[in-house]
Parts: sequence; C-alpha cells; structure tokens
Amino acid sequence: MQKKRNKLTQRLGTNLELFSNPHKNIIKRHTTTHSLFKRELLEKQKIQATYQITASTLKTIITKLKHTKTKLKTLIKLLETRLDNVLFRAGVCPTRKSAKQLIVHKKIKLNGIRITKRAKIIKKADIIKTPFIIKATNKHFIYYKNKFKIKKTNYYKKYIKQYNEFLLTRTLT
Repeated sequence: MQKKRNKLTQRLGTNLELFSNPHKNIIKRHTTTHSLFKRELLEKQKIQATYQITASTLKTIITKLKHTKTKLKTLIKLLETRLDNVLFRAGVCPTRKSAKQLIVHKKIKLNGIRITKRAKIIKKADIIKTPFIIKATNKHFIYYKNKFKIKKTNYYKKYIKQYNEFLLTRTLT
C-alpha cells in the first residue's frame, strides 16, 4: 500500500498530505510536458487522491456548485469541512483512511449523535466527541478532553493554492 501511495505521489508530482507527517512522501518532478487534457486529468486526480473520494462523489459535489461564482474556493471549502477531513486536520487521526475507519465503526459523535457517514459537513458550532483523549494542538480548533470544535472556518484557504484553477475549469463546469 505504501508503494502505491508513493507511485501516486510521484505521478502527480506533489505531496498529497496523505499522512500527518509531510516528510513521508518523496516527490520527484517529471521533466516532460503533458498535453492540456492530461494536466486537467492529473489535477482532478490530485483532488481525488488528496481527499480520498471517488469520481462519482466529486461529481455530486461539483453539481452542488453550479450556482456559485468562485467554484474552486467553494469546492475546497466543502471538501475541507467534511467530517473525515476535519478529524485528520485536527490531529485526531494520522490519516484520512483511519478517520474514515473511526466514523464507519460509530466511534465519533457529532453534537451527541453517532455519525456513520464521512461526508457530513461540519459547521463552526458543532462539537465532535471522540472515544479517546486528544493530545493534539492546532490554532483552528478548540480542544477539550475528548471533544473539539472548529474555532475558525477559514482554515481551508491555505489549501486552495495547491490546485490550478485554470486546469480545473472544465471539471468544475
């Protein structure tokens, strides 16, 4: 599995942040230039690999964005505020896959209700309860013993720079 992730990282040419430790992935840049279609496809695959979603899930999220002006910004905001990604960014889980595992096995409570779908969008006032004590620190989240909530909802803005909006225009329309 590790080899597969490394190959994907090398093919896309960027660190996908699949792990909480950013030094685990070694990036090798390609020297050849690709066609426009290939670059668009790679950009779409980069989003799918980073957030570990399927093409059909990405398609349903994009259909929600039909009436927005800044589609890339809204897309990244929707992807960053999903429950599995919030658990990963808060430092509760080392990977998005382990966050998905916690959610599927009904170990996470959102405002006192057990959640089984990782696509749940988290809002600023939502309190997320975990089965263990959290020892992570992050300026975008407020931590209690085994609970946390989002302090700032604009933490997703630094992740927008990773993607090329020009290459995603055909995908987002």
